[in-house]
Parts: sequence; structure tokens; C-alpha cells
Amino acid sequence: MAAPRRHDKAGISPRQHGPGTTHLTPTRNAICRTGGERLRRGMTSLILVMLGGALGSGARYLTGRATLSLLGPDYPYGTLTVNLLGGLLMGLLVGVLARITTAEPWRLFVGVGVLGGFTTFSSFALDAVTLAEGGAPFVALGYVLLSVTGAIAALAAGLFIARSVAA
Repeated sequence: MAAPRRHDKAGISPRQHGPGTTHLTPTRNAICRTGGERLRRGMTSLILVMLGGALGSGARYLTGRATLSLLGPDYPYGTLTVNLLGGLLMGLLVGVLARITTAEPWRLFVGVGVLGGFTTFSSFALDAVTLAEGGAPFVALGYVLLSVTGAIAALAAGLFIARSVAA
């Protein structure tokens, strides 16, 4: 009868692989615990993004309503306001998060969630500046041009398809 295997506190079990060679192999408990931890962290991240997104979307709606009542419907003031304000807030957020060690939950909640719900333009602006500051100004310019013209072309294509089907 084989001796029972001993496990250390981390759930690692020694296994013999030939004479004098021992490898440490995770036990089923350790694997499940690691997988469960990953799932819990992933769900926490998702919840942070979702809660932030709800707040950002609400803020976008209220900003649009406020600019419409203050400035009228002749120009997309609401969209312009959220895009400019979102860019400013994203810059402030990135600058602050660069100085703290527990940045990831705040990046997820405020950067991805709140500002993502408020305006995706802030993420777009951050990507463009990151490319430019990373030594790729022409790649950044191409990204900006492709994003703007591509989004407009994709919207026009979507309208064309929807109108063609409806006709």
C-alpha cells in the first residue's frame, strides 16, 4: 500500500519522477482555489466596470439634457461637452493613477466604467496620446484618421443597410 501523499499549505504535492527527481505539482484543491480566485477577481472587475458604466451613462444623459435646455438644439453641444470633459477627466485620472499603487480598481471603475459610459472619446484620446508619447506620432495620426473616418463610414454603411432592408 502506497503512503499517502503529503500536501503543503499552498496545495502543492511532491511527485517523484525518476530516481532523485521530485517535481512539485499543484493538487486539485490548489487548482480549484486558483481558478476560483481568478473567477472572483474577474467578477469583481466586471462589477466595477458595470457600476461605473451606469453612472457614466447617467451623467452623459444628464449632460445632454442640460446642454439642450441651456443652449438649444442647433448644435450637438451635449456630445461636444462630454467628449471634451471626458478627455480632460481621463487625463486627470491617468495622471493621478500613475502615482498610486492600488490603481487597477480605480482604473476599472472610473476609467473604463464611468468615463467609458460617459464618453468613449476619452479612451480614444488616451490611446492616441499614448501612441504619440510612445514614439509613434504617425501611427497615432493614422489611428485618429482611421478611427474618425472609419466610424463615420461605418455609421453611413449601417444606415444604408437599415434603410435598404426597411424599403
